[in-house]
Amino acid sequence: MDELLLVAPQTKEMVAISLWKTKEYATIYNRELYPRVEKIVQKFIEGVPIVQNLEEKYATFHESSIFATV
Repeated sequence: MDELLLVAPQTKEMVAISLWKTKEYATIYNRELYPRVEKIVQKFIEGVPIVQNLEEKYATFHESSIFATV
């Protein structure tokens, strides 16, 4: 798993992207771990996080992951 965190310094907006080796790993994270992580960071965020599952079509990373959670 790799993690990418993008922050807009002028606003409170942030995007976290998790890259997974397999779709199964992403599914397990979304089902079992993400709800716990969301509770931990809940006091630091405003609004409701939006979670999207995407499949990689092209990447320039040297070691590419296949599935992403945004």
